[in-house]
Amino acid sequence: MIFIRLVDGGKNDDNRFETAFKDVPNDKWSSFSDANELPQKLYDDEDPINLVDESDIVNNAIILSMSLFYNILSIFLTLVVTMIYV
Repeated sequence: MIFIRLVDGGKNDDNRFETAFKDVPNDKWSSFSDANELPQKLYDDEDPINLVDESDIVNNAIILSMSLFYNILSIFLTLVVTMIYV
């Protein structure tokens, strides 16, 4: 669910939001001006909407680690080549 806070002096035109969210179903976004208007609970404890699979976290960590390794290796090789030929 997308919640958009309406601020004083902001561009709070309904047409603006409808244009911005034209491909998003109306029940997936809402605007509010006071925090008390927000739902007290954003998800059901029985079926949370923001579950994260631990294997995804591990896979992402491995990908980031390998990416960092190859970036460092690239910088190191560039330095070595520069030192040899310059």
